[in-house]
Amino acid sequence: MRWLRDRRGYGQLRLPYPRYRSRRSSWLEQDLRARRRHLLRANWRDLTTLVVAFALAAVSFSYGVREHPQLQAGVLGAFLGAAAVGGTGFLALIDGSLLARLGRSVESDVGDELRTTDGVYGVISAVPFERFDVDHVVLAPKGCFALEVKALFGRQQSLEDTYGLDSKVHQARQGATKTAALLRSHGIHKPVRPVLVLAGPGAPNLQGQVVDRAGVLIVAFRDSDTWRPVMAGPTSPDQALPLDTAAKAAGHLVTFCERREQHQRSKVQQRRSRQAGLQRGAPETQRKLSGGRR
Repeated sequence: MRWLRDRRGYGQLRLPYPRYRSRRSSWLEQDLRARRRHLLRANWRDLTTLVVAFALAAVSFSYGVREHPQLQAGVLGAFLGAAAVGGTGFLALIDGSLLARLGRSVESDVGDELRTTDGVYGVISAVPFERFDVDHVVLAPKGCFALEVKALFGRQQSLEDTYGLDSKVHQARQGATKTAALLRSHGIHKPVRPVLVLAGPGAPNLQGQVVDRAGVLIVAFRDSDTWRPVMAGPTSPDQALPLDTAAKAAGHLVTFCERREQHQRSKVQQRRSRQAGLQRGAPETQRKLSGGRR
């Protein structure tokens, strides 16, 4: 039922989340698709051979149990399931996009948990800037927060053992700075607090603490019951971000995301048009060169 909640909206602002549309239009998705297309074009013969061999194995096994229709259906179902799951994972592994896709899945999990958190006005995910996204912008009575989610897969003993920690902290701060500048351009002068969320099986154990590192809050996703109250909370007269201001900020952020999405789509269409033009022009150029040699 997650798709129904996405359409209906989350939080007090009831912000819809076009999950798959936003994912398709992101620069990361375009890069992953470009990798996949290059892989298929460069290795289509080898991949075709694997598909044919797998299909022949499925036919052979099913033919061997042809006298037992239920068993035959089970064998074919097992092969089809293995082809769907194994094929997807195999392609992601050999085109080098596996970790990026796993990281994006972790980012989605963090966003889903924030959207179901009591005391949050709303969450805007994947706010796109040039060549990087702010994973989640959280609007809550306690203020505005820009979250950078980093999925870690190699086990870290402590926070200081985390590879590239300073770079991750800098990226979280950069996302908050960009978000604050965007809101200021629309007359909303509210500070945006950067938050770095370390997630995945390799996230260090922070023992339920929220670490403040040069103004950036560092938290572990597994300790969400500890760090979510830092952002979420009941409304009060002295709240840092009133609901009407949060509604204005959300409106500007959503509009910005939609415009960037349209811009990204137009760039993709232009690139495809240029590629189609080059492909049409290649035979004509070859004919001209052949004519000149004669």
